[in-house]
Amino acid sequence: MNVRMITVSRQIGTNGELIARRVAEELGFRYLDEEVIQQAAKSAGVPLEAMISAEHAPSFKRRMVDVLTGSRAMTSLAWYDPTPLLSNPLYTSEHYRALICEVLRALAKEGEAVVLGHAAQITLKDRWDTLKVLISGSRPLRVLHVQEMGLASDEAAALRVIASSDSERTAFFERFHNVTWLSAVNYDLCLNTDHIGVPQAVGLICEAARRR
Repeated sequence: MNVRMITVSRQIGTNGELIARRVAEELGFRYLDEEVIQQAAKSAGVPLEAMISAEHAPSFKRRMVDVLTGSRAMTSLAWYDPTPLLSNPLYTSEHYRALICEVLRALAKEGEAVVLGHAAQITLKDRWDTLKVLISGSRPLRVLHVQEMGLASDEAAALRVIASSDSERTAFFERFHNVTWLSAVNYDLCLNTDHIGVPQAVGLICEAARRR
């Protein structure tokens, strides 16, 4: 199989996390979510003291320590989608984003991994051995999934979570990567989970990886 890396970008409420995990299991790949990438950042050889001294805001220092030491406080659902990207110093700091790019490239060299999020589809866009996947869906079904995930108590709240997440991510990719987040040109495979269940989505991604 020529594909050694799979990146999964997803809209909130599309079962993207579950699909990514099951693809990794099916192919025997490592599943790399935010928590694992945070741990990888520590092992990448970047001095913690240098990262801390690069910024002066106490809140940034505390959060960077949490990230590089794998604090459980930063590895819940809050890491995934409701967190505003543009107001989060971990995402907007040039130092942090450069570190994540470095980590992603190192992971790509090792291969056999499914990476969820962190704009991996952009960082690894020129690698021939990387399959870039987008998981999307319509708002009505995403509303149900968001409520099932416990991120909203009712339909109105779920719609606000979805609107905020989509808006933040769209703005983030335009500002820092100069790309349209949901544009098909950034991906090799785009799946809408409205009428494709998790097993079918997993099967399609694995088949695409095996046939490439």
